[in-house]
Amino acid sequence: MTITFQYTPENLQQAYELHLKKFSPFGGRVMMLLGVLIIWAGLILMLIYHKQGIQMPYVIFIALGLLVLVFNYIYQKNIGKRMHQSLSEFHRPFQIDINDSHVMLHLNEIETVYEWDRFSKAVITEKQTLLYFNDKLFYYFPSTNFEANDYNNFCSLVRKMIAIQK
Repeated sequence: MTITFQYTPENLQQAYELHLKKFSPFGGRVMMLLGVLIIWAGLILMLIYHKQGIQMPYVIFIALGLLVLVFNYIYQKNIGKRMHQSLSEFHRPFQIDINDSHVMLHLNEIETVYEWDRFSKAVITEKQTLLYFNDKLFYYFPSTNFEANDYNNFCSLVRKMIAIQK
């Protein structure tokens, strides 16, 4: 089967959200937890010094905690856009041929063949599939790029060829 694909900030955002959800569940939450802890420390200081009026230390802690939360939110919601900028060779549409022996990428008039044993793991959902070379490098296959039943056939082929991470 052959699919034509183009990376966009939106589909890369979906891919990285799934990737982080499956393999780094605390990655994005660590900064959020840090922000909450800093705000909590500021509130504790506010309770301690509430009779002395507004004190700079607890105001700084609360403001710093809020800044950490805002920057973490912005970082998490813009990861697809940042990755799209760094993957400039994938901005134009390209074709991927998939069969029982390999996955072939046709990109900028260059054909790259990946045997199935090069992929270490896969994540399959109803709407998208991620094929991993290692823990950080993966290819993204959204179901919208496949014909009617081709996505289900592709998922069956991936299950047959690669160990699945659930």
